[in-house]
Amino acid sequence: MIKRYFNYKRLILSFLVLVLLFSTNFLKNFLNIYSNDLNKRVSFAYGFCGNESVGYLKYLKKEFWLDNNPTIINYVHTPPVEWSIFEPSKLNKYSNDIILLNYPGEIINLNYQRKDGNIFEISNLSFFVNKIEKINSILISLNKSINLDNVEIDLLSEINFGKRNLIKNFNQPKKINKNEIEFKINLSINDLYPKNSNIVFKIHNLNNEYISEVKILAKNKFILENFSIVNNHTNCFLIRDE
Repeated sequence: MIKRYFNYKRLILSFLVLVLLFSTNFLKNFLNIYSNDLNKRVSFAYGFCGNESVGYLKYLKKEFWLDNNPTIINYVHTPPVEWSIFEPSKLNKYSNDIILLNYPGEIINLNYQRKDGNIFEISNLSFFVNKIEKINSILISLNKSINLDNVEIDLLSEINFGKRNLIKNFNQPKKINKNEIEFKINLSINDLYPKNSNIVFKIHNLNNEYISEVKILAKNKFILENFSIVNNHTNCFLIRDE
């Protein structure tokens, strides 16, 4: 009787172990560890050149002599990735190496939220401080040709004491073609931040139904031709300011 009870308990325990192994993908994870080295596993988890791009950072650290702790600029919102190549012994030492992750090109199309009517909000300006030099222009695509005489844009501050204040008015649109107009903004990010953590553009005298698309374009701080390109993989770069 005792022996039967013992076997029954062992059967239940074995069943629970199997359930645990399958529910945690133990076999798949074990095969991944067995078949791939650490760098490959990091690339699978964090991406090689995409999102965190930790795989690319590990590759650079292994293959290149990095000058102290390089500046890392990631154009995608992710958790910090400096930990992947950081050298504590080189803390606060200057580096002329810069790593660009998810580089979008010389012109950046800023993300915004469309509010009520023709109001477009750019939030979290702190994210762009080390990435853009200035807001270049606003392009408005139209469903049909219109009279531009009274169309203008107000740039408004973040909310202070319950309201937004006017930073600047733009009232000289340029017609690019019959269905697209451009407002030259040419406003440095340093003129906006840190006084504002978010800003709003408000379009006046243009019915919302006529607008098919709005693009807010900014100039990238890092123009590749101004640097030495040490390494490149798709849209990830190691550049050097010499």
